[in-house]
Amino acid sequence: MKKTLPKPKLFLIGSIILFTVSIAQITFNLAKINQTAYLLDFKVYYLAAQEFTKGNNPYQTTYVNIPFNYPPGVLPILWLFTLLPFSVSQTIFTLISFLTFYLSLYLIIKITKIPLSLPFTLTLFAFLTQTFPVKFTLAMGQINHIALFLTILSLYLSNQSKKFSSALTLALAATTKIFPLALLPIFFIRKQYHYVITSFSLFLLINLFKPSLFTHYFFSLIPSFFISISTNNFYDQSLKSLFLRLGLTTPIIALIISLTLYFAIILATRKSTLSRAFIILLALLPLTTPVAWQHQLVFAYPLILAYYYRLPAFFLIWIPLAFHFSPGNQILDTLPVIASYQTLLILVLVFHSTITSLKN
Repeated sequence: MKKTLPKPKLFLIGSIILFTVSIAQITFNLAKINQTAYLLDFKVYYLAAQEFTKGNNPYQTTYVNIPFNYPPGVLPILWLFTLLPFSVSQTIFTLISFLTFYLSLYLIIKITKIPLSLPFTLTLFAFLTQTFPVKFTLAMGQINHIALFLTILSLYLSNQSKKFSSALTLALAATTKIFPLALLPIFFIRKQYHYVITSFSLFLLINLFKPSLFTHYFFSLIPSFFISISTNNFYDQSLKSLFLRLGLTTPIIALIISLTLYFAIILATRKSTLSRAFIILLALLPLTTPVAWQHQLVFAYPLILAYYYRLPAFFLIWIPLAFHFSPGNQILDTLPVIASYQTLLILVLVFHSTITSLKN
């Protein structure tokens, strides 16, 4: 009589294989890009850092026709990559991106105490890897996963009562992507004033190392984003772009609606736990920015993993994240609002989780 492995062990082996195949598929495609071309956004980071080391203003030029739109404090960090050949730095950056993505998900499980077995965790990680925002982030060489990790790490440290470390980490997160700074009202409304002052002061300290760059970024570049006219770019999943597809083309009205929604979520979750309010608002924040490329939707993944990990809800959410229309699709020409299907998905999750928190 043949011996058969117990079902839990079979599930573990199957999940390891699934997770390995998921990573291998993306790694293979990234290796092809690395051999024949470059990761577009990482190329921008690399060239901007080189421009910075020459003593020039990296905001006043474009790199492969793309401007550098990140806080000045990240430039010394990006400079470290320029110490190595581009192809080597690109590979290292990709490995860091992979690692920080999975560390972010792991921390969410720790923070929310989700009762997940190792096989089920690996299975969820494998499917989340096979979503367009994650693939887009990796293929573009985007800094999203690093920013996401630092943001979630700040929440984890806060829950561990390591307030200064948490405030510093959130300041670093906002230095890689500016919008995590907008999480500070979550702490303010809970009367953690010292935390807010510390984190904001550290952010200023990190980014004021060269006042001319600070002034250019915050008083020239940032305002220009918010008053700019929307463009109907398929990859833009911002609320501003959604309103454009609905026929609302005035930037100021889109900004007012976005800010109203932002403060409404903060107030609605004020009696929830810090972790829940933090995760909900984090999912919303990219949508409220002037342009939210689809790769920025990875900031909604903590919300998805924390509160929608059960089947079949997880797969109902996973399908629209894994699938994406081609920009020239006839359906989009007929009904442009369909291009915002991922925006609408995140909004539904934000509203649902907020309403649920009000009931609890």
